[in-house]
Amino acid sequence: TETQNALQEVRSLHRHYLRQEWEKFLTSREREEGVGYVLTQDGLVPAPQVWSPEIEQAVRNCQPVVLTDAGDTPATGGNGDDGGSGAESAIQPRSALAAPIALRGQVIGALDLFDPDHPRQWTEDDLALVEAVTDQVALAIENARLFEQTQMALQQTDALYRASRRIVTATNLPDLYQAVVDELARRLGADQCRLVIFDPEAGCGEIKAEYRPTPNIETLRIPMAGNPSYEILRDTKQPLSIEDVSTHPVTAQVREMFAEQGIKSVLLVPIVVRGELIGSVGLDAVGQKRVFTEAELDFCRTVVDQAAIAIESLRTIEEIRQRVQERTMLFNVSQSLASAPLQSDEIAAIITRQFVEVMNVPECSLSLLDSQEGTMQVLADFYIEEEGREIVREEVKETWRLSDYPASARVVETLQPLVVQASDPDADPAELAYMRQHEVATLAIIPLAVKGQAIGVIEMETWDEERHYTAEELNLAITLANQAAVALENARLYEEQRHTAERLKEVDRLKTQFLANMSHELRTPLNSIIGFSRVILKGIDGPLTELQQTDLTAIYNSGQHLLDLINNILDLSKIEAGKMELNFEEVDLKQIIRGVMSTAVGLVKDKPIELEQRVPEDLPTVWADGTRIRQVVLNLVSNAAKFTEEGKITITADHDGEWVTVSVADTGVGIPPEKLEHIFEEFTQVDASTTRRAGGTGLGLPISRHFVEMHGGKMAVESRQEEGSIFTFTLPIHPQAERKAQPADGRDEDESPVTGGRLVLAVDDDPGVISLYKRYLEGQGYQVIGVSDGEGVLDKVKELQPFAITLDVLMPGKDGWQVLRELKECPETCDIPIIICSIVSEEGRGFSLGAADYLVKPIMENELLTALSRIDHLGEGMEVLVIDDQADDILLIRRILEAQQGYRVIEAGDGRSGIEMVRQRQPDLIILDLMMPKVDGFAVLEALKREPATRSIPVIVITAKELTEEERQRLNGQVEVLLRKGLFTERELLEDVGRALQRVQSRQTTL
Repeated sequence: TETQNALQEVRSLHRHYLRQEWEKFLTSREREEGVGYVLTQDGLVPAPQVWSPEIEQAVRNCQPVVLTDAGDTPATGGNGDDGGSGAESAIQPRSALAAPIALRGQVIGALDLFDPDHPRQWTEDDLALVEAVTDQVALAIENARLFEQTQMALQQTDALYRASRRIVTATNLPDLYQAVVDELARRLGADQCRLVIFDPEAGCGEIKAEYRPTPNIETLRIPMAGNPSYEILRDTKQPLSIEDVSTHPVTAQVREMFAEQGIKSVLLVPIVVRGELIGSVGLDAVGQKRVFTEAELDFCRTVVDQAAIAIESLRTIEEIRQRVQERTMLFNVSQSLASAPLQSDEIAAIITRQFVEVMNVPECSLSLLDSQEGTMQVLADFYIEEEGREIVREEVKETWRLSDYPASARVVETLQPLVVQASDPDADPAELAYMRQHEVATLAIIPLAVKGQAIGVIEMETWDEERHYTAEELNLAITLANQAAVALENARLYEEQRHTAERLKEVDRLKTQFLANMSHELRTPLNSIIGFSRVILKGIDGPLTELQQTDLTAIYNSGQHLLDLINNILDLSKIEAGKMELNFEEVDLKQIIRGVMSTAVGLVKDKPIELEQRVPEDLPTVWADGTRIRQVVLNLVSNAAKFTEEGKITITADHDGEWVTVSVADTGVGIPPEKLEHIFEEFTQVDASTTRRAGGTGLGLPISRHFVEMHGGKMAVESRQEEGSIFTFTLPIHPQAERKAQPADGRDEDESPVTGGRLVLAVDDDPGVISLYKRYLEGQGYQVIGVSDGEGVLDKVKELQPFAITLDVLMPGKDGWQVLRELKECPETCDIPIIICSIVSEEGRGFSLGAADYLVKPIMENELLTALSRIDHLGEGMEVLVIDDQADDILLIRRILEAQQGYRVIEAGDGRSGIEMVRQRQPDLIILDLMMPKVDGFAVLEALKREPATRSIPVIVITAKELTEEERQRLNGQVEVLLRKGLFTERELLEDVGRALQRVQSRQTTL
């Protein structure tokens, strides 16, 4: 019966363990170690000690102990061995059985069966039964412990998961910091928790996040220098647990504050990134002391280590984002400066406003230095208006002396930025007085310097509270200041160059005017001198003596020479002023050469020089101004006669079917190599000695070259000292518009537009078509140049910049579609109107690629002239029809376009009315929404493209729909531009509208 009772008690104990009472049992056992427990109806209660030390030692040695009578000697293992004498106890049982409860050889308790009143004999069966029961108890205890450990591990894993999830999902550092303190405080049951990030440059740590913030803390900054806890964390990189802050040496400096806050224990966990301490997490126990267990320390380490990785990642992302923002800001500033007029005031305003926005300061000013006067002039001053938070420009143009503000003078001298705080007692009194007067809390002064020389300063002011600029912020400010300095210096240089150019232009104008006036005044008396001397020489007034004849001849020749010089000066002034006019006609070059050589006989009559002509009889006529060409040939022959003492002067002429080449060769002194590149400059001669011997002004060769180039030809020279010189020039045989294209690549390198006509570049592989275009257009004031191959058209168009281009699409090699695409994609040629002339009727494709018009061969004269006349109507005001069922979208487009000059906006609220309005008004451009009820944008396009009167009107589609590939194919070749609602900018819309209108060139006139 007693055994059954014992077994029942064991089962009750087992159930008790399984009811999860084990944790309570262990906790009590830890607090009162060494005290036994008895299982009663009321649960576990402390039991008095009933064993002697010998019995307890035997049980601890994993041996059962048997007591049959109080007077007996206890026996171990039921074999009567001496186990030592008994001891006093609170209970004196008559018989007892104590069996150890062991796990893996380790005694964790004992099972005690006793009878306080009667002696008892314990049998082997009893011992076996008790041993079986103790094994079950041990197994139950082990299961309970494992269950408890599993539960604790599960709770810790769940806590780590929640903490990790909050950490990794944080998108910014403040959220991350708060997640760390919240999760640690809740898991560990801390009364207070804070996270501190250290700033070595500032020498302190700043509290970034708190859980139940510590009351009555006036500052969020914690000094690093002389802080024992910081030094320990920095050196060990391990958590620091302080059980009693009142006695621990680390807390000596803050002991009084901890006492006021009631803080008894503190745990500090370091935040380490790449081996460097960047911060710490502190947990406080308020009211009573606390010992943080190893499991809690492990949890803190794990969470903080994850936080350190996340902090580094977010910092890296933030640095990248900051760099991108800075580069974007710098790019925007550069763009603003690039598009701004080169004026110091405008540049200063742009830079100062950018500083207010980028550096986030309430006021900024820019001043330029006058180093000679030692003063600064304020060019721009912007501030943030308090109520509306708008950036306002203060209209002030004050000047202040640099010596009155030593801080600014120091920045100008050292070229280093300087930050002055109003609370700094060591700051310059003058600066502090200025800051107090204007209620400035922080003044940052940034130098403006170019090539190591200061040109001014930028001053940033904060008003309400002091601002501590980071190194990154100052570096950004310096970068912006450097850009500003370069832009301001460029503006200054531009102003100087502009003033210099204006002065030079005025001087040149005065020179030209003076030469023209003086030449006119000199011609009047020369006319009398030459005329009357000629009359007298002819004997009209009577016979002359030989001496008089000689004297008058000298007077006449000198007058003629002076007249030639004056004429040269007048010619040069006309050429420079662009007022020289040529009278083109067919000129017989043979007669001009013969006449010049007859004149040259008198030039070399006193020298042993032979004159020779090598001119073929079949030399064709040239298209030129005969008077100016005779002047060119005469200048070259006269120049050869001046510098040739003996030998030969030879004129040679030849032609290649397109050009006539004329050469004048002599056997004179020649020209030094270093002088060759200067002989065509005005008022320049080879050297002073030659000038004195030969005379002249140095204008003959420059004027001759100008005349040749005005004919479309070129002039060149070859010379060797003491061997002679050869001057060569070319003249066209035909008028420029009739010259043939070179067969090698379909282009003529020497073709260039002649002043007085609008140049049309005809691209067609059929020479007959090009000839037809010339007949059609040249009589109407156009000049036509033909190109027979698509290769190289882009370069030719860049060179000539024609008024318009006619383009055939069917050509060997590169076809017209490729040429059209290249021309429209190049910024230098995209705005030149292109008229497609082809036997293939693909108007839609041509217009979608940017063609201004589309003509189908055979092309009649009136069609081609009509197409060109439409191009002439550019800029007369463009009518734009907006078709959209959304009134707000129509209003937006209307505002954008009507803010620009030259646009008239009409509107239609649905597709059906839009089609009718297009038929009635035929606008210059249509802006069309695709998604409309009943008649959508696709139906509108199809209706417009079916009718000849409306198919060529350009269409810009604006839609909010994601188009499928099939829908894009439906739009292909029918619209100019596709814009997405909500994504296109005002600038993009205006640019696309402008391009579309330029491509089609005012299509409201019907064919």
